Amino acid sequence: MAKIININTEEKVTLMPQHLFGRQFNSSHSLLLEADSSRMHATIFWNGRVWVLQDFSRNGTYVNGRRIHRRREYHLYLGDLIHFGSLSGEAWRIVELSSPNCLLILVTLGLPTMVPKVTELVSRRSQVWLFIGAGSTTERLQNNVSDLETVEQVSIQFIVSQNEEHVAMKLTMGGQVYDLGQRNHHYLLLILARKRLDDAIKGVRADEQGWIDKELLSKILGQSENHINIQVYRFRKQIVQLLSNSSSLPQAIERRTREIRFAYDNVNIIGGAEVIPTKGTSTARLKRR
Repeated sequence: MAKIININTEEKVTLMPQHLFGRQFNSSHSLLLEADSSRMHATIFWNGRVWVLQDFSRNGTYVNGRRIHRRREYHLYLGDLIHFGSLSGEAWRIVELSSPNCLLILVTLGLPTMVPKVTELVSRRSQVWLFIGAGSTTERLQNNVSDLETVEQVSIQFIVSQNEEHVAMKLTMGGQVYDLGQRNHHYLLLILARKRLDDAIKGVRADEQGWIDKELLSKILGQSENHINIQVYRFRKQIVQLLSNSSSLPQAIERRTREIRFAYDNVNIIGGAEVIPTKGTSTARLKRR
């Protein structure tokens, strides 16, 4: 995995395969606090071969004291020093550039690790407790803050050629239509979208719709899991570039252990298999040509 360290705070960050830096707290992986930084300032991502940096900001991104070209991919090297917004702000140094890998990252640092057995006594000061089990719980959180930003509704349209060699996409968000054009990685999203819509037709619960095993998906596409991950990264990169000035960044792909799914149920497919959506998330009609 690639790692970057904040020279000012000594915070060390393990980079996501698609890692966004910015002031937008609900979409940025690393939050920038400088006034010169943009909401979605820049991204560092793995392009399948090397780690690259891409700037989307107004005030620019600097590598080793020199401002890089906006939207142009910059090949990163070990020891590179990065400034976001201005040279007077916080500095970040690249300390590791190995390829992406699966790992666990601590969310809260400094907590003790306790894995008690069922019969173990847990003592805290003068109180003694018998640990008998730890099952899952469900809690409901009510948010009374009215001025928080809301996630804009997203709808997706696929335009598919008869031989399915060409897949174009259009994204509608906040009443505006964005043309994503034709890309090779759109076919992966088409497969995932069809799976979600088919599950909706079968009456599968909304939270279970669309999940597909990664190994099965690899067999369907005839591609390795690593190649599928690269396609997902490329789509996320495409979205970041397209919506660089948006206050919210839609996440089209959801993951859980060994499974993946398309995040949106408001989908229309025009082509070999045309889906005619109806109101609600559990109903849809599929018309085969």
